Amino acid sequence: MRALAGSLLTCDVAVKQMILAIDERMPCIIMDLDDTHMLVNSKMVEQLRTMLEAEVRGPALTAV
Repeated sequence: MRALAGSLLTCDVAVKQMILAIDERMPCIIMDLDDTHMLVNSKMVEQLRTMLEAEVRGPALTAV
């Protein structure tokens, strides 16, 4: 078994569901600990943050 650098994330359940969906496309979760905590690959933290921010913002709306 190889050691990985991990970061402990604490988030609410809704954000965790978004991270789980991202993990299906781009594996980043090392261990799912409980409803609000998970250990993720430290190299992926900033990329996850960017993807979550984009997900929360959603598509841009423009006035017609």
